[in-house]
Amino acid sequence: MKVRIVNDGNIESISWTVVKIFVTLVVFSLVLPPVSRGWSSRYENGLKTVLPARIRANQVNTISLDFTATALAVKVKAGERVIAGQLLAEFDNAEVRQNLERAELRAAMAKKRMKPAKRLKSPILDEQYRAATMTREAAKARLSSYSVETYETAYANARKETAKLRKLMDQHLATSQDLETARKQEDMDLQNLRSAKENLLRLKQEADAADSQLKMAKLQLDDQPTIDAGGSRLDLEDAEIVVETARSRMASLQVRAPRGGTILQVSVMKGDKVTGGAPLFQLADLSNLIVEVPVTGKMAQSIEIGSKVKVAFPTDPPIDLKAKVSEVLLVPDQLVQSHVVRIVIPNPAPSTILVGMEGAVEFPHGGRS
Repeated sequence: MKVRIVNDGNIESISWTVVKIFVTLVVFSLVLPPVSRGWSSRYENGLKTVLPARIRANQVNTISLDFTATALAVKVKAGERVIAGQLLAEFDNAEVRQNLERAELRAAMAKKRMKPAKRLKSPILDEQYRAATMTREAAKARLSSYSVETYETAYANARKETAKLRKLMDQHLATSQDLETARKQEDMDLQNLRSAKENLLRLKQEADAADSQLKMAKLQLDDQPTIDAGGSRLDLEDAEIVVETARSRMASLQVRAPRGGTILQVSVMKGDKVTGGAPLFQLADLSNLIVEVPVTGKMAQSIEIGSKVKVAFPTDPPIDLKAKVSEVLLVPDQLVQSHVVRIVIPNPAPSTILVGMEGAVEFPHGGRS
């Protein structure tokens, strides 16, 4: 009979080995991040970190009406590109239409009742205005007929004569008496020129004063009280204001694009009754896209604005573009409950609506380029 001898030391060694393998598997299951479908996979290979990203439009406008209306026609659909001022939809509101009709009728009646206003006459103000007109015309006539050109020419000739005699005297061809006479004539012509300029200035001042006096007389004449013979001028002005307001509201029933862009969403159909403030269209500028990446606080602190990254877009086929970090939110975003890295990048596929889709961003290891 054979006896099998079991070594207790070997059994103990095997047991510890099994325990170690189990502990190692548990640790790795806790340390390694979960892998989800699509772009949600995150991995590190010592060189880069790839994280999922949400794609948003750089600018989005929500278009709505200020009051309740019924859609008569919807001219665009989601994905369509529009230009500024393009008609998006037509609406109808019976109350707005009727208010415009009533306002236009009221304005027409007020205009029909209008008669020319009569201005009260004042003989004194009329006489003052005529006198001011005559004074200004006389001042203008004196100013236009006066000239200093003759005095300027006389003074210039006197100076030339003095200079000529001075040279002749140096050549002993003229006497000092001749030079003195020329100097006196030059001084006299200079005084005449100065007096002429002063007189010209005085005439200009007189003309300006006469012009101001005429303007004052005209204002006084125009400010005379008037009698509104029809008694409806104020009614007409008020009615015209109401008409303009009603026309503005009527025009707003034709909803137009405030700027060029792409229609992301159409929330109305023909025949729908929409309430004031309800979103009708979403219009986006897709020339640039915002790529938002949720990151941990530690990673957010390690990423710098301007860091180089690579953005992957879920196009067919996929597109990878190099870009730079535009913004890092060190305060967690309340919507995604995470820190956010933003990247503004030109749209690589303007004909494809990428807004709302998920892409991916590849960061250099540690978040630095």
